[in-house]
Amino acid sequence: MSDQVEALKRKALEAGIIDQDPAIGVLLDDPAERPELPRVLLPLDGRLNSDFNRDVGAVLSGKGLYRYRDRLVTVKMNSQTGRPDIETVDPHRFRSWVENHLVCYRLQFNRHGAVKVNQTMGVDVAATCIVSDAFLDQQRRLLRVNTVRLPIQRASGAIELLPTGYDEESGILTVGTSWDYDEDMTVEAAFFALEDLVKEFPFLDARSKAVFFAAFFGQYGYFLQPLDTKRMGFLMHANSAGCGKGLLVEMLLTVVWGVASVDPMPDKTKDLKDRLDTAVREAKQYIAFDDLDQTYLRSGTLNAFITASWWSGRKFHAQEEFSEPKTPVIFLTANNLELTSDLSRRLLTCDLFAPEADIQERKINRVIDAEWLRLPNIRRQLCSALWTLVKAWRDAGRPSHGRQVAGFQSWSALYGGLVMNSGWDDPCVPLIIEGFGNTEYSDMLALITHLASGVAKSVEFEFIDIVNACRELNCFGHMIKGKLVRGKGAEGEDIAEFTPSDETNSSFGKLLGRYGGKAFTTKDGKRVIFDKRGKNRHKKFVLQVADIVGS
Repeated sequence: MSDQVEALKRKALEAGIIDQDPAIGVLLDDPAERPELPRVLLPLDGRLNSDFNRDVGAVLSGKGLYRYRDRLVTVKMNSQTGRPDIETVDPHRFRSWVENHLVCYRLQFNRHGAVKVNQTMGVDVAATCIVSDAFLDQQRRLLRVNTVRLPIQRASGAIELLPTGYDEESGILTVGTSWDYDEDMTVEAAFFALEDLVKEFPFLDARSKAVFFAAFFGQYGYFLQPLDTKRMGFLMHANSAGCGKGLLVEMLLTVVWGVASVDPMPDKTKDLKDRLDTAVREAKQYIAFDDLDQTYLRSGTLNAFITASWWSGRKFHAQEEFSEPKTPVIFLTANNLELTSDLSRRLLTCDLFAPEADIQERKINRVIDAEWLRLPNIRRQLCSALWTLVKAWRDAGRPSHGRQVAGFQSWSALYGGLVMNSGWDDPCVPLIIEGFGNTEYSDMLALITHLASGVAKSVEFEFIDIVNACRELNCFGHMIKGKLVRGKGAEGEDIAEFTPSDETNSSFGKLLGRYGGKAFTTKDGKRVIFDKRGKNRHKKFVLQVADIVGS
């Protein structure tokens, strides 16, 4: 900058034509002249970008711009869906948007001094501003947008409802609703309202109903625990189509979040990983995979995801990696699905059982859908009921009685305790009804019980003996494949022997190997250790039976 320009600037400053620090004013109703809007000098003629970005950030702080993930956004109600949308602000939108709140100007020098000339900021100036720390650090951090006030546990330990509007401590924006909570609802009325909601669903047992309410409280009370808390997943499981398993998921998600987004589960592991990565990057509260089209579910990716507190992956179309809190809760729905033992420990199963051979014979008196659930009076009643029961649990000292699931102790203590304090059974106990909701472990227990029958101390089996026992018990049907080979017996009689396929030899052999050295307690009280000896063709399987438990 020349000495002459510097001298002109000093004269303009002394004469009050320009300001050392642009003042912050108020927005006028008439934007044509806008004499009282704050004025910010553009980064020209030696003014640093950082100074400009800091000044603009100060003016716009609290004016409706937010830092969401790694970008600048606004929140706008969608007139078609009735839900708030988080919209990214690009440089072109930003340069016109800011003029509702401030006026940019440049200095024009002449022989008489300098004058302020209004000027829209350039696209390059806008692009630099919206990604600068000097600007972004002054904008409110946005964690998520809710459509109803939800309970939160503060850093102080207090449990209260989030306010309408922006909450500084949590970074949560709650948009206004047409209703407010019924703070006078009694615990009895709250329990009845929620019981009435699910009275026509064919829950298999009281445990299954308790699992549904654990899922309901888990979403409604999502902010009662830190975001990186390990959260159990849920399987809504039925013996036939039409039992309402998908509706249960839609119901609890719609009441809490205003919308239930469900997807089919990807067939390929890579596609599943990409779907999970996206949900974590967007800090989703849940992922719902509806109507799984399979009879047996094994997924190391899902195992790892549900167990994780933080999740890592690669950003799309970039060489960068990310590691962020794993916020989504997994919801699955399926008919007649078997789970691996790993998944069964990570998913609480809500079982539905319809005795009708033709599901159309079921008579439904009240039709429940998303539109009905979003009615203001319905949502108000259900949210008020949930909040009433949360308050009752809070005021009772936050009891955590019930079974605590290994690896998910804090989650099961909180939500299991909340469900039980509200009047339902313990949702974390395992399924104990025979012949329903079969899993890998229950098949293995049935096999061990059968093989140990009549055994006093120990017994040894070949692999084919184990396979034939499984066929007799109808265990591991998804894994036992092969063919019958007909031939002649030692005395010339016709016989048919089952020959396992190569796939069965490999996959079922690996499964049995995972249980090597494990102890089982059979239904008649025996403690049986299952193990293997030898390798390949010389491999044997051994059962060692201890005394009956409690004898």
